[in-house]
Amino acid sequence: MISIEDVYQIFLTSGGVCIDSRKVTSNDIFIALKGEHVDGHKFVKQVIDLQDTHAIIDDKDYYINERTILVDNVLSFLQKLAQYHRAQFDIPVLGITGSNGKTTTKELIYQVLSTQFNVHSTKGNYNNHLGVPLTLLDAPIDSDILIIEMGANHVGEINDLSHIACPTLGLITNIGEAHIEGFGSVEGIIQGKTELYKYLHKTNGSVFINRNDETLMKELPRGIDHVFYPSENIIIQDSGLNLEIRSLDSGKIYNSSLYGIYNAINIQAAVTIGEYFKIDLHKILEAIANYHPNMNRSQIVRSNDNVLIMDAYNANPTSMKEAIKSMAALEGTENKVLVLGDMKELGIEEVQYHQDIVDFLSNYSWQKVFLVGSLFKQTKNNSFNKFENVDQLIQNYEAYQESLKGSAFLLKASRSIQLEKFKEAFF
Repeated sequence: MISIEDVYQIFLTSGGVCIDSRKVTSNDIFIALKGEHVDGHKFVKQVIDLQDTHAIIDDKDYYINERTILVDNVLSFLQKLAQYHRAQFDIPVLGITGSNGKTTTKELIYQVLSTQFNVHSTKGNYNNHLGVPLTLLDAPIDSDILIIEMGANHVGEINDLSHIACPTLGLITNIGEAHIEGFGSVEGIIQGKTELYKYLHKTNGSVFINRNDETLMKELPRGIDHVFYPSENIIIQDSGLNLEIRSLDSGKIYNSSLYGIYNAINIQAAVTIGEYFKIDLHKILEAIANYHPNMNRSQIVRSNDNVLIMDAYNANPTSMKEAIKSMAALEGTENKVLVLGDMKELGIEEVQYHQDIVDFLSNYSWQKVFLVGSLFKQTKNNSFNKFENVDQLIQNYEAYQESLKGSAFLLKASRSIQLEKFKEAFF
């Protein structure tokens, strides 16, 4: 078997690694992964036919020539190659995990640090056992700082990802009721997420921690180097459809495009990390003001007479309640419409979690509530409009459309519900 060191030398002169045979170009290394529906080995020949390409395989039946590299396990080898590449960097590596807000926080931190450093960061939410090694292997050798987002839905995953990414700094955004099906319980979530703390404690790393988060403070290992946030140099206030940040140093006000007071702590984390790296506060806050969310995360869409708050990339009971509270507190309109979709991976109590959300909604006054998905459909409340899926909602929405003009809409659901189809149809 060829060694990691030998493959790494090939990697250094290649165009990089690629897991999609359709995107492979000459000089790339194709990673022939076996997926749930597609086996990458079936495309090895067409890849090797390209000039100077290589393919990493673990099925000897697909061996073609010396440019096909046979290993014991393709995924494991990819992770080891990424770990080897990571070892070539003697720079700060920030690992980020948490139940809610990790992608937004990562992007804010990237925006801030990029004002002064050459930063490489996780693209989108490439944060699992495959995404983390791909992110690492995509890191330019002249990077000053790496930011690695790490996601998990089982105990042990953050530990595994930490040993691949080898962070020197860590941030857990929060602990919430996310992926309970995989973690088994809230206690399992705490155990799984705080594996990042344990790794950094063993390796003499440092953590950034929200001093107001009782759960995280309780789990902080004794003696670990840490930096507290929120920053004492700013105040953040909800200003309707955006957040207003005031610098206590200069008195200047900066407006963030992020919606919802629940995003204030994500901004605070980015400010504190910017200060940790000695970036001027004015430069930090300007960078945050210039950040615009994407991927259906806290996006504001204005269409005709309506305002749409699009937060439909992910959802769990904790983030759903925070979004509902922010919507209820929204000033400037009494016409508030909710379009809420199912929350996934909640285990055997999934219907009860959805019933809890329905009961929570009853604490506030709404112009209209649309609930989408088979789990919300099973809840008890006949005053809300329920639909089996988003297509059914779209088919029936025209009956309500005229009466809801001039309203503010909140769209919140797990990604699989595809609420963006509703947005595209009517906004």
